[in-house]
Amino acid sequence: MQYTAVKHNPLTFYLRMLLYMFVALLLRLMALAPLACLFVFPAGSPMKLLALLCPVLLVLLVLPLRYSFAEAAVQRDGRRYFSFDTALNLGNYGEKLAESLLHAVHVLKWGLPFFAMLIYGYYWYKEVDALTLLSTLSQLGRSWTGIWCSVANFFLGLVGAAQLTPPQNTLMDGVVAVLAVLGLGVAVWLYGAVRNSAARYIWAFANRNDHSPRKELRRRLRGRRMAQLGVGLINLVLWVPFIIAAVAAVKGALTGAAMALLETFTQQNSAGLDMAAAVMPLLAAFVFLYMPLLPIRRILTAAFALWDHHSKAQSGAAVKQAPSAPAGEAAPAFTPGENGPRA
Repeated sequence: MQYTAVKHNPLTFYLRMLLYMFVALLLRLMALAPLACLFVFPAGSPMKLLALLCPVLLVLLVLPLRYSFAEAAVQRDGRRYFSFDTALNLGNYGEKLAESLLHAVHVLKWGLPFFAMLIYGYYWYKEVDALTLLSTLSQLGRSWTGIWCSVANFFLGLVGAAQLTPPQNTLMDGVVAVLAVLGLGVAVWLYGAVRNSAARYIWAFANRNDHSPRKELRRRLRGRRMAQLGVGLINLVLWVPFIIAAVAAVKGALTGAAMALLETFTQQNSAGLDMAAAVMPLLAAFVFLYMPLLPIRRILTAAFALWDHHSKAQSGAAVKQAPSAPAGEAAPAFTPGENGPRA
């Protein structure tokens, strides 16, 4: 593929990447479209098997294109250029597919604790009745609040403050405890996704420069895990506007559903729930608060992945070790450890 030396200004680069994000979203919706066969066709229809195209398209099309996007995001010689041809190119397909599947395995293994919790909770829930479920949650909440109050009272006793008394109604405390454990599983999974977020960009750089992707990945991430976590937290902050708007939209939808249900009980001719009013705020939050910040998150991750701190450190050491020029003579323009301009 012929490489162009055109350099985009920052706004053009951002807008081209944003446009690609919408194209990638459309491709994902097309890959998910076969799932509609589960609801469109009647029970027992062989046409329902068309839903199997969904995982096939996700694996064979969507995952390799993530690595094509990484090739477009990784810049050559510091030039700022985003190519749609590169981002949508399926050249070197076999290696992209293999790398994307390996990346998916590395991310999914961090989600095993969360999946184990869900599976255990599902099979346990099937074996108990509603009364046993409520009693178990209350007992769990009682144990949790008892431990919390014991620890808090120990420190309160050191300063002579009033002691805490465990609450009697602990059902909601049990629910909160279960959600906290599930949240911990999700947090571990998200951390695993952050640890592997730089892999495709480093692969694109290594593949372009005929380096070993595994060695390049280890070299660039060695000693930088805390910095990688910091970049992940910045990306999480960029999620916050969408999350706030989404929570407000869902809260409004639940309020509308509760009012519609109340009207159903009190009136015969209830208007029901306005689905458009429930969905449109969530859709608007996605389009205007999630998608515009998505290119920035990708750029931050790619910039972190491609920042070669080893080369910077070696260059600084070479500068310190370079002999100083005698008085009256000009210092050399480039030290032997630095990369000078090419003829």
